[in-house]
Amino acid sequence: MISNVKYYILFLIFIPLTSFSKGFRYDTLANDLKCLTFHQNSQKNLIQKKVDFNDSTSRPDNQQVFISEQGNFWIHYDISGLHAVNLYDANLNGIPDYIDSVAYYAEYVYQKEVLEMGFLSPLGDSLLGGSDAYDIYIFDIGDSEIEPDPNEPEGWGGTYGFTVSETEIKPSRKYQRYTSFMVLDNNYSETDSVRVPGGKHYIAYKTFGLEGAKITLAHEFQHAIQFRYGLDYTYSSGFAEMCSVMFENLIFPESEDYLQYVRSLFKFPELYNFSMPMPENGYRYGIFTTMLQQKYGIDVIKKMWELTAQGITTYKCIDSALHLEGSSLDEEWIDFLHWIYYSGERTIPGKYFIDASKFPTFSFFLKLNYSEPSVNFSSNLDPYQIQFDEVVFPNKFPHSNDTLVLLATNLNLNQIVNGIYSKSSFSIIIKTIYDGAYIRLFPDSEIPYYYGLLKGSEGINVIRIEKPGIETYKKENAYPNPLHIALDENLFVPAPGNAGLGSKITFQLLDENAVSVYNSISDVDIHNSNRIIKLPVSELKSARIKTGVYIYKVDSDDETIFGKIAIINP
Repeated sequence: MISNVKYYILFLIFIPLTSFSKGFRYDTLANDLKCLTFHQNSQKNLIQKKVDFNDSTSRPDNQQVFISEQGNFWIHYDISGLHAVNLYDANLNGIPDYIDSVAYYAEYVYQKEVLEMGFLSPLGDSLLGGSDAYDIYIFDIGDSEIEPDPNEPEGWGGTYGFTVSETEIKPSRKYQRYTSFMVLDNNYSETDSVRVPGGKHYIAYKTFGLEGAKITLAHEFQHAIQFRYGLDYTYSSGFAEMCSVMFENLIFPESEDYLQYVRSLFKFPELYNFSMPMPENGYRYGIFTTMLQQKYGIDVIKKMWELTAQGITTYKCIDSALHLEGSSLDEEWIDFLHWIYYSGERTIPGKYFIDASKFPTFSFFLKLNYSEPSVNFSSNLDPYQIQFDEVVFPNKFPHSNDTLVLLATNLNLNQIVNGIYSKSSFSIIIKTIYDGAYIRLFPDSEIPYYYGLLKGSEGINVIRIEKPGIETYKKENAYPNPLHIALDENLFVPAPGNAGLGSKITFQLLDENAVSVYNSISDVDIHNSNRIIKLPVSELKSARIKTGVYIYKVDSDDETIFGKIAIINP
C-alpha cells in the first residue's frame, strides 16, 4: 500500500493515444499518454501498483542494492520474481551486467549534465534510500496489465521510467523544490507491450535493452535536476518534457527514440500545440529546445531553469533567456518554422537540424491547385499553433508548376504567459487581377499571380516560400540501370514526351515471355529536371521481382514507349 505522501510524478508512460475533442484516437506513431505527470499519486495507478512501496519510508522495496563506482548512485534491484533483472554476469563480479551498466551510465549522465554542463545536482535525499546518494529503483514497469481497465490507462503499459519528488527543500520558494528518486524498467524488452482497450497490442518501446535504459537515465535525471530548480506546475510540464527529450539525444547522440514524436508532430501538427502546457506536447517540441541548443549552446537552456528558480513563469523564462542572447521567443519560433520545413525530403545538408534527413517531411494542412478567377481560404490558429499550406499554380508546358508554400503561426506571448488561449483568424486570397494592396508572386513567371493576407490580429505571421517552376526535359532511358533492389530506393522511368506534370501514366513491367509481373498507375513527376515516373523499389520488392532483364511499357493517352531495365534482386 502506498502511504498518503504528496508526490509529483514525472512519467515517461509512452502510450499511443492522442486526445480529440470527441473521445480518443490512438496515435501509433508515438507512445503518447503521460499519466499522472505533475499530479498527486493515485491509489488507482496500476503501474505504481506493480511497484512494492514500503509503508514506513514510502520508498520502493527491492531485494538487492549496488553502489556505483563514484558512490553517487544506489541501484536497487531484484534477482528473483516478477521484477528480476537478467542475472548474466560476464565479468564475474557478482553483479548482473544490466545493473553494472545502469550504474555506469548513471554516473556518465551525472558527469555530463551536472559536472560539465553546470546544472544543479539532484544528489542528496536526507538518507531516505539508505544513504545520501541518488536512488534508482529497477522494476518491471513496461508491460501492460493482462486485462487493462479502459478507464485506467496507467495499466496499459509502456512505461520507460518515472521520477518522484519527495522532500521539499527549504527555504520554500514560489516554485517548490524537491529531492527525488527514480524508477527504471528492468530490461526494456522487445516483448513488453502496450495493450489498449479492445485488446490490441503495440510494442511498448522504440528503444530496447541497455539503450533504452541509457536514454531514460538522461531523460529522468534531467527531471530530477528540474525538481531542484523548482517547477511552475501550471505551465512547466510541457517545457520540462521538451528539455528531457532533448537531453536523450544530447547525451547519447546515437539515440533516435525521439524521432517517434517528430513523426507524430509532423503528421498531426494541428493536434499538438506548443502553447498548451501538456506533456504530450512537450515530447513533440523537444526539437524546439534542440534547435535552441544547436544555435546558442546548453547555457541558454540552463538560464531558463535559473529564471524559473527565481519564480518567473515558464514561457516568460524562455523569452527572457533568449533576450539575453539578443533574440526572443517570437523570433525563434519563426526560425523554428524554417527548421522543421527544411527536413525530410527538403533537408539542406549542413543546415538546420543535425538529424533533419532522418525526419519525415512536414505535412501540409491544405494542398490546393489554383483555378481562375482566384483561390482563397481562411483559418484560425491558437497561439503558436503551426499550419503549413501549399498552393500549386499551372505553368506552360514544358515548365513545371509554380508552387507557393505558406508557413503560418500566431505569435502571442502575452496570452500564453497569462494562460489565455484564444484563436486568431486569417484569410488568404490569390488572383491574377492586380490589386494595389497585393504582392506579386513569381515575378519571372509568364502568368502573374497576386497574393493578399487579411489578418484577424497582429500576431498572425505567414512566411511565403516561392518555388518557381523550371524547364523540364524528356528522358530517354530508365535509371538507375541496373536497378539494385537491395540498394536503390526508386526506379525512374521516362514519361511520354507530351505528358504534362501530374498526368496519369500506366506502367507495366514485362518478363522475357512478355508476361506482366508488375503494373501501376502513377503521376508524371520531376527528377533532376527530367519528366519521369517514380516507382518505389519497395513496391517492386513486394512484388518479388527476380533478377533478370525486363521490358517496361509506359502508356499515356496518346503515346506508348518501351524500354529495357536490368534488375538485380539477390
